[in-house]
Order: sequence, then C-alpha cells, then structure tokens
Amino acid sequence: MSANPVITESTRAFVRRVEGGAALLTLAALALTHAFAGFGPMFAGVLAGGVIATLNWRLIVVLAQRTAEGERRSRLFYTMMSGFKLALLLTAIGAVLYLLPVSPLGFVIGMTNLFISIAFVGLLQRPTRTVKAVGHTTEERGA
Repeated sequence: MSANPVITESTRAFVRRVEGGAALLTLAALALTHAFAGFGPMFAGVLAGGVIATLNWRLIVVLAQRTAEGERRSRLFYTMMSGFKLALLLTAIGAVLYLLPVSPLGFVIGMTNLFISIAFVGLLQRPTRTVKAVGHTTEERGA
C-alpha cells in the first residue's frame, strides 16, 4: 500500500455502515419470510441472495482499495481480478438459481437488501468537503 492512502477514513466508515445495514436488512427479511412463508424456497432464496450480495460487496471494496492504493503492476492485476470477480458472481448466481431449491423472488429480495442499505447510508451520511493542502488531502465534515 502507498504511504498516502486514497481510501479515506470516511470511506471506510461508509463501507462499514453499508455492511451493517445490509446485514440488518437481510436478517429482518429472513424473519419476515419465516413468519409468512416458513423455512422453504423463499427463505433459502433470501438467505442466498443476502450472502452473495454481501460477499460481492466485500470483494468490490477489497479490490477497489488494492487497485487505488497499489503500485502500477498490482493495479493492473487487481483490475483484471475485478473482471474475474464479475464472471465468478454471474456463475455463482446462475448455479444457485439452477441447482438449489431457492425462490427467484426470494433471491432478488436478498440481493436488494444491499442496494437499499447503500441508498439509506448515502442519504443519511453528512456531506464532506475535501480540502487540499500542500502535499496532502484532508476531509472536513460539513454542517
């Protein structure tokens, strides 16, 4: 990693809040699914969608950080790994929907929890203003 990190503390906090929100939304969706449909294909779909979305988000964060902060050779490697990750994601989604007894609607509900979490965390986050000084960048919280 470079001496001057590109990924700021506010970005890390945003990522942590998104992950926590997605986990809470997935747990709430699982509880509601169990209450109304029991343990079955719908429940399995919500669970599978939530797990795949959360793992995908974690991989996106790790690859983006390593791409942004790495040296030139490692940036190319992690950029290519991002393409591989997309192919792996599509393969995993296809395998889950084809091979496991999951409801496609439940799967979509599980996947959607991450996007809802990103939207809410983004809306609730206070804006930041970036101040550039000689040799470094700092962030100030807006009012």
